[in-house]
Amino acid sequence: MKEKPNDGTHTRPLLDKLKGDYREHLKGDLVQTILAIPTESFEVNDIEFVFQLLEAELRATDAGHIQNSLTSLKDKLANSWPIIVAYANEIERGKVSSAVSHQLIALIQLTDEA
Repeated sequence: MKEKPNDGTHTRPLLDKLKGDYREHLKGDLVQTILAIPTESFEVNDIEFVFQLLEAELRATDAGHIQNSLTSLKDKLANSWPIIVAYANEIERGKVSSAVSHQLIALIQLTDEA
């Protein structure tokens, strides 16, 4: 049986907004880091950065952990949460190119519906 390459380049898109280890970008935990980003940044270019942070955390942990983080963000980001959901929907429809997984998009949509 042929082994899959384990460098991630063949199976996962490059998270190009993150330099090296995504934890270098964290100020505390993931939720605290995203809460510290100004609301205007969600409407400009930083929304992809936010998504790539979420994706990196998903890759490093599991869906349950990200689901908890997303629920916390939904509760604490009343103004920015709709922007996150709208961007996820744009990615799903193929209108925006992104390095994040379908799993992350589905988790955002499930969190929004809850």
